[in-house]
Amino acid sequence: IKTRWLSLGASFSRLLEIWDSVELYMKQKSSYPGVPKEKYDEFIKLMQDKVFKLNIICLGGIINKKLNKSNLKWQHQKLEIHNLKAEMIQCIRDISHLFINPNDIPMNIVDIERKEWENEENIHKYFLNNDEFIKNLIREIDPALKELLSLDLETQNKFSSNFQKYLAKVLSLLIIYLPIDDKM
Repeated sequence: IKTRWLSLGASFSRLLEIWDSVELYMKQKSSYPGVPKEKYDEFIKLMQDKVFKLNIICLGGIINKKLNKSNLKWQHQKLEIHNLKAEMIQCIRDISHLFINPNDIPMNIVDIERKEWENEENIHKYFLNNDEFIKNLIREIDPALKELLSLDLETQNKFSSNFQKYLAKVLSLLIIYLPIDDKM
């Protein structure tokens, strides 16, 4: 999706607000001009897929409650330059606490940079187990994710693995693009 970062979270929120109406509309309308029938049917199937909706809830929550929260602070006119580094560190900590075992998050934020979070060995060594991760998402991102607990273990594990890898990528990119090592 090519869109402004802050708009993306709002778009997910709006989609979730009107989800049932969109699904009903798509079911009643047999096709849409310019969209092949098989693609349209695929969209309807996704709208009816409980796991797909949970993915949207989770992704939208991470963007809105963690990433956009920091982004809005950084863009606010009242942000004082001497607080910028602390805000960047807080953003990295907020993301880290979603999926990394709290005991394995370094006290010195610069040490976070030294780990390759996307490395499979580090995933097994430092990340929360699936049950803890899902409970963390329910608490920190959206209580609606509690529905994950009613799914079979294989689906829960796949969901957890996908989002932990996504968050590891986000963390890796934040480490690259946020100048926390720079002297301010």
